Amino acid sequence: MKNRLMGAAAAAAFSVSSFFGSIAHAANIDLAFIMDASGSVGSGNFNTAMDSLADALAASIPVGGTDTYRIGVVTFSNNAKLTTLKTISNQADLDTVVADIKAESFIGSTTNYKAAFDLVRTSFGALGASSIVNMMTDGEPCCLSSSNSDAVSARNALKGAGWDSLSFESVTSGADNAFLSRLGFDTAGDGATIIDDAGDITDPLNDAFVLKVASFGDAYDQAITTKVQKIVTPGVVPLPTALPLLGGGILIMGFIGRRRKAAAA
Repeated sequence: MKNRLMGAAAAAAFSVSSFFGSIAHAANIDLAFIMDASGSVGSGNFNTAMDSLADALAASIPVGGTDTYRIGVVTFSNNAKLTTLKTISNQADLDTVVADIKAESFIGSTTNYKAAFDLVRTSFGALGASSIVNMMTDGEPCCLSSSNSDAVSARNALKGAGWDSLSFESVTSGADNAFLSRLGFDTAGDGATIIDDAGDITDPLNDAFVLKVASFGDAYDQAITTKVQKIVTPGVVPLPTALPLLGGGILIMGFIGRRRKAAAA
């Protein structure tokens, strides 16, 4: 009798655990990183930023987990280039993405946000369950043939393609409302905010914001590392540890009650 009850308890606990575990579903997550390679950034800062991005991805993107990540990186200056685009199915895929990022060359010309936004939109195509575009830029305004209005239109087309969020690291320049306006954000109606500390990042998969970063190097490294970690683990509220046990106890009591009724009959 005791062994049967113990077995019932274990089965009930397993059943409740399985129920709560089924709440989490596998998802395909698209991550696009746009990296400014214009002359105002400089080759040294660009290479440092690319190394920081590569290291952040290598350290935080899970391989073989519940979710599947597709990672694309676009570098841009007067035009845009697709540095890498790969679905991460195994460690070799992630290693390839990291190597592609670290090997990318600096362009060093003018700034064309439109080209970058357009290339992300056309390269990814159909999107997964969650998607985020992240841009690193020093915030210099558009020049060349791409006007500010062109950049806004391209940014809106990107948003219309289904991307969940577009956020920025504004490095060394003032991330003010003028910067947001150049890129098509309305701080009152579009949910975009300006934050000063990477620790204030909440859920980059859903929140539009500009993160002010003081400099390339350690400051940018911390910013992109924090953001990638928040993308992978966006602060899910944990299930109270007592809840599965409570549910299991209820099932066990019901089982015992049924046995007692059967014995009395």
